[in-house]
Amino acid sequence: GCKSFFKRSVRRNLQFACRGNRNCPVDQHHRNQCQHCRLKKCFKVGMRKEAVQRGRVPATTGLGSGFILNGDPTIMLNGSSNTYLSSYISLLLRAEPYPVNPYSQCINNNIMSA
Repeated sequence: GCKSFFKRSVRRNLQFACRGNRNCPVDQHHRNQCQHCRLKKCFKVGMRKEAVQRGRVPATTGLGSGFILNGDPTIMLNGSSNTYLSSYISLLLRAEPYPVNPYSQCINNNIMSA
């Protein structure tokens, strides 16, 4: 409820105007009637803008801003989605396969020898 409302308001830097006298009731039943007074109450009870963490990085600017993957400087992403996909595919191709458990190894051997 209030935590999410406060977080959204701070992250989006929203400014609300009160249609009343800036003294609207803010309780469980009336909390959605005046956003200005609701936000004012958040500050009054001790919520602080500085305590709100930044949100997730949008997908459009996510890994595409020069990150090095797995400590390998040759796989550097520069924002291009094609470059990102190519780098990701390269990582997958170089990845080691999961170790085979004895049961599935036995089945694979039977299939190959048949």
